[in-house]
Amino acid sequence: MEGHIKIQIPESIADITLEQYIEVQKLMDRGLDEVSFMERVVMLFSGVSKRDIKKIDVKDYTMLGESLALALNTKSEFQNRFTLNGVEYGFIPNFDKITQGEYIDLTSADLENDSLPTVMSVLFRPVSKSDAFGNYSIEPYDASRERIEIMKSAPMNVVNGALVFFWSLAKELKNYTLKSMEAQEEERSQL
Repeated sequence: MEGHIKIQIPESIADITLEQYIEVQKLMDRGLDEVSFMERVVMLFSGVSKRDIKKIDVKDYTMLGESLALALNTKSEFQNRFTLNGVEYGFIPNFDKITQGEYIDLTSADLENDSLPTVMSVLFRPVSKSDAFGNYSIEPYDASRERIEIMKSAPMNVVNGALVFFWSLAKELKNYTLKSMEAQEEERSQL
């Protein structure tokens, strides 16, 4: 009697962590052929060894690949709160009151894979207070390595939803900053 391999794979983008997504992007950047790429992706998400992957029926393997592709391409809605490892995290509730450190870290991030955990650690922090009306406050900004590491476990549906929101917000912040600097420069030239 042959042994069976039980494989659990993500069913949606909510089941994929930021760290796993970054690993998939790195695999894509390596320019692997389709077979090698899919093999590594299945190994990444299933935890199955390369030796055991070779034992999977072709039909099942194809189905795994299709399921992973579907999960990776699921659309994401913006969520202002989520729970990770028993801690509730909230999106910055008021961008008019961000600190200089938050602003610098957000505007200097290139939104590439390696910067995403840092961006997420700025955008989402533990909720410190909450009321029955959905209002909340978050802990002060802390650019610690620990918070960045925690955000590597954030679900990709939350990351994608926040990035779409942040992308448009970042454009507005940069435009506002440029207009403000131009106005200050104009004031100085009139003195």
